[in-house]
Amino acid sequence: MAGKITEYTFTELKKDVTYYFAVTAYDTSGNESEYSDEATMTQYGLTVIKSGTGSGYVTSSPAGITCGTDCTGKYKSGSVVTLTAKPKKDGSTFTGWSGGHCSGNGQCVLTITSPTTVTAIFSDPTSCTKTIIDNRDQATSKIGTWEVSSAPLPYGDASVWGRDGEIFRWHFAPCESGLYNVSLWWTAYTSRSAKVPIDIESSDGKARVYVNQQKNGGQWNKVGQFYFKKGSVYIVSVTAQSASASTCADAVKFKLVP
Repeated sequence: MAGKITEYTFTELKKDVTYYFAVTAYDTSGNESEYSDEATMTQYGLTVIKSGTGSGYVTSSPAGITCGTDCTGKYKSGSVVTLTAKPKKDGSTFTGWSGGHCSGNGQCVLTITSPTTVTAIFSDPTSCTKTIIDNRDQATSKIGTWEVSSAPLPYGDASVWGRDGEIFRWHFAPCESGLYNVSLWWTAYTSRSAKVPIDIESSDGKARVYVNQQKNGGQWNKVGQFYFKKGSVYIVSVTAQSASASTCADAVKFKLVP
């Protein structure tokens, strides 16, 4: 049989502060129990990363993210959060979402059950990227940690490595339409995966190739020819493999075929 329920409303709680609650109970004779164990509401972080050659804003409902400036919010487990992207009025367009099981260029609706990262991609048809994109360049995005690697012969300062489904992306906006040779640079280790999936978007759709990162490190490795159209943004991505093997993300080169 249910007893009486006591409700209390807390006001003026501060954002990003964790509050813990402990309660006591009384019996019909007025005897008070010991304090209960502390309890708190489970919250998870939602992070928005903006990428691409364009610019814009992302906001959330319920409130918590105005990105802009505040690109991370905390939400209680089970919350349904809607993200809305809006390009700046400088010719930029919103290309779409990646991560958090979101795709397309509408709103991103997701249920928060764990720490989540979502990438919003904006493009500027009037701008284009250089033909070699390194892992530290602005035209990249990632899902996961991707630690700096100590492996020899990186392109640029250093390569990065990940595991267990983490994703690294290079965003290519061609200055000229045409057929391009696409090559990847990675650092090799015996602990690297021998079958790393590389997904390449082009005007013809998406293609997947596999590379062996135990070999041919410290050099350009051609993975195919693909047609890219000026005014669009294309993504080349590497997905880290599970288990003990690591996966490298370093640089991608796009060379126009004469």
